[in-house]
Order: sequence, then structure tokens, then C-alpha cells
Amino acid sequence: NEKVPLGIGLQGKHQGELIDLREAKTKVKAEFIINREAAYDNLVGFCRVNDENGGIDSDGDGKIDFRPGDAGYIKAMLRSRVEGIDLKVNNQGKATFTGNFESGWLFAPFVIANSTVEAILSSNSNDLAVFSPFLGANSDKNNHVRLLGNNCFGFEDQAGIGSDWDYNDLIVQVKLTVNSVNS
Repeated sequence: NEKVPLGIGLQGKHQGELIDLREAKTKVKAEFIINREAAYDNLVGFCRVNDENGGIDSDGDGKIDFRPGDAGYIKAMLRSRVEGIDLKVNNQGKATFTGNFESGWLFAPFVIANSTVEAILSSNSNDLAVFSPFLGANSDKNNHVRLLGNNCFGFEDQAGIGSDWDYNDLIVQVKLTVNSVNS
């Protein structure tokens, strides 16, 4: 008889490590609990995507401009990130943050491995250490985000052979509540 948690509509599906707020009618408050077990100084954020396959409408015309695997997708993803949700913690640390998500959208988590949003956006390289739930967007085409429970995401921050695939480099648990109409 437990209430189904907000945001889990697509979780459990292939590449379904998303927060689904398409049915929400008001802003959604998020409390993030983050744990880190990694040498890299990583950052986790969330980007707004237009469909469950990770499509991004970057110019607001209602048409998908970037899909995972397209040139420029990673930078489009970072440009569509939710401002103010830049989750970091020291190694072996735990921290709690709060933020807000807009209603009516899908949000995909991403991890930036040992870099910053600004450095990635200003880079001329296509070999960017940014990993999302969308395999086609990841430089090694491997899964770097794993669902560990309802709205709980584990991240692997190394590409390919150097990775240990334990999905505990960063763990982010998200507790979502609907804000009151006036907040």
C-alpha cells in the first residue's frame, strides 16, 4: 500500500535512468544525498531531455536537434542542464543538497569525470569525459549510470578498460516532493 515515488515512470526500462516529471503540475523540490568513493573529482548534474531516448530540442522549436551519438550532443546536454544542481562531494564524503525541477519534463543524470561544465563547454575535443544513461552518447558506448533503486543512481567515472564497473564512484539518491503552488 505504499505510494509510488514521484519520478520513477521510466526507471527499470532500458536506458531508463531518468527522472520522469511529465505528469507533475508544479515545480518539484529535490533533496539529493550524494556519496563518493572515487579518486576523480566528479560532478553530477541533471539535464532536461525531450524524450525517453535522450533527444534534445536545443532551440525550442519543438523538433529534436541532438540525439545521443550526434556530434555536439554532450555540449547540448550540458547546455540543457538544470542550473543550480551541481552535485559534488569530497572523496569518502557524503553531502546533502536541495534544488528544484520544472514540471512536465524528463531529466537525465550525467557525471563529468574530473573536469567542470565550463571546461567541457569550451573544449574543442570530442573525447569528453561526460557520461549519461544514453549509451550512444558515452565515448566508450558503455553504461556509466546504473539504477540502484527508485531515484537512486550509481555512476562509473572511467571509460573502457580502466574502469572497475562498480557504479559507486558517485551515488546520488533523489527524494522528490511536489512544491506548493506558491513556492
